[in-house]
Amino acid sequence: SDQDARSARTPRAAVHSSTPPSSPGSMATRRAALCAALWARAAGTPLPEGCSAAGDCELGDESALLQAKLVSSSALQRDAFEETVYCCPGCAATCRGNQCCPGTAASTWLTYPCPEAVSGWNACQTQNPHAAPPVPPVVGVRRRRSPTAPPPAYAPVVVHTCGCDCSWLAHGQDDCRKNVCADRCRVANGIRETVYCANNWAWGPNRNHQPENVYEGGLLKCNCQWMSANQGLGDDCVGGCSPNDCAFKCRQANPLGTCLAQ
Repeated sequence: SDQDARSARTPRAAVHSSTPPSSPGSMATRRAALCAALWARAAGTPLPEGCSAAGDCELGDESALLQAKLVSSSALQRDAFEETVYCCPGCAATCRGNQCCPGTAASTWLTYPCPEAVSGWNACQTQNPHAAPPVPPVVGVRRRRSPTAPPPAYAPVVVHTCGCDCSWLAHGQDDCRKNVCADRCRVANGIRETVYCANNWAWGPNRNHQPENVYEGGLLKCNCQWMSANQGLGDDCVGGCSPNDCAFKCRQANPLGTCLAQ
């Protein structure tokens, strides 16, 4: 009919979404703010206002974007001026800025903040045991630390065992190597848990749950079952260094035990 024909020729109204598309400028602003937030979170600086720890940002104006850029620029500058230093005097491990150093005998094998960390920062397991004690202020006198002053000395008590010099434990020089003296030094100085070293290696003590006894001439000479105590860590690697001692003979009979065999 004529009415149907007119209806067919009449163009339909365009359907518009109620949500306007995001402008390229606003999308760029959000992307820049997201990058700044993620960088700030990785660098340890405060997140920009409007950004969550997950990296979500609700920044839609130029002032918020400027804030995000300033945070990112500040983190970059701080990173550029951070210096790689040794974790402690005589240590082989190094660190940079807000990082944790591997544990030493002085820190009871707990991680501690890098000497170059920001004052007050500590996401590690304990305080830096190698830090110099604060100098009390003197009224009317200005003190300035000499840049050539030697680092503070420290000397944690170290137990030596069976001819093994264990002094390296006091200087944080553990590289997680596994041999007779290295294993005995750690155990004799109370290290019975897994140790993580700066070279990304790890060390853990051997556990002897079923030790072999020592027999001589078909007769029981040394009962070595004491090695299975303390969940297989019954041997403390201290003493029993003479070949005539049963501890020595038990270690020889159990070469893969906690203290290995000579």
